[in-house]
Amino acid sequence: MAALPKLDRSNYHFEVIKNPAGPAWMVYALGYSKDPDKVVFGIHYRVAVTEDGSRVESVEPLSRSALTVSKTAGIPKGATPGPLWATSLISPTPLEVYVYLSLLHQTPIFVGAPDRTIWKVDGTNISKVRNGT
Repeated sequence: MAALPKLDRSNYHFEVIKNPAGPAWMVYALGYSKDPDKVVFGIHYRVAVTEDGSRVESVEPLSRSALTVSKTAGIPKGATPGPLWATSLISPTPLEVYVYLSLLHQTPIFVGAPDRTIWKVDGTNISKVRNGT
């Protein structure tokens, strides 16, 4: 948490996992809303920490904006909401945060990449829907 001093901790969950790439830890600062209709697409962070927890090696934002969307805005009452859509300017492929959000909100998320490729994230399944130009 000290690596993100300006973060309003009341709007974040923190998850710690073993870094699959080596002997260290990955700490995720995941933004959330108390409103179950709201999906917080950003700003989430990935923080790499040494194995003993004494030093932060890197801090990476997983989005460029603090986008929050409603699952039901514009949907007629009683209708089933469809999938969500987001644009990622951080990576050419969907980041792990989209898998997390798809699982959390139990809905597919379509992700537009900088090269205009479109990806579908449905739980743990990621597929390319359209090649970029």
